[in-house]
Amino acid sequence: MVLLSIAALAMAVVVLSFRANEDNPQGVVAYTKSVTNITSMTANCNYRITVLDLGKVKGHGVCVSSRDKPLITHMNFPSAAPAQRAADYMVKITGLKPLSTMYARSYVKVDTGVVYGNVVKFVTLRVEK
Repeated sequence: MVLLSIAALAMAVVVLSFRANEDNPQGVVAYTKSVTNITSMTANCNYRITVLDLGKVKGHGVCVSSRDKPLITHMNFPSAAPAQRAADYMVKITGLKPLSTMYARSYVKVDTGVVYGNVVKFVTLRVEK
């Protein structure tokens, strides 16, 4: 009973702490979790988005660049999956070059612009012969 109460309280704190405010007027969070299954030309990027108002979301995905702060004007890999209030997603990144240092960042397009997540650095592999 005590464990359930503590877990319920922790969940309530998390839910209440996520709201639109001066630092996040859109009520949207994008979090780039990891880049996995890296090859010489492809990789998978795992990310999570949390959204208060799904009506504001115009799209989401991952952008990639050799620069340390990728933008959607760089390589852009939108997700075909519809946005949910809080969900994990994965997109396949293609068109990479071998032995390249790259940066991936999740994003959510909203009616007033783009909300970017954190950046994850990765290095593509050497071409196997």
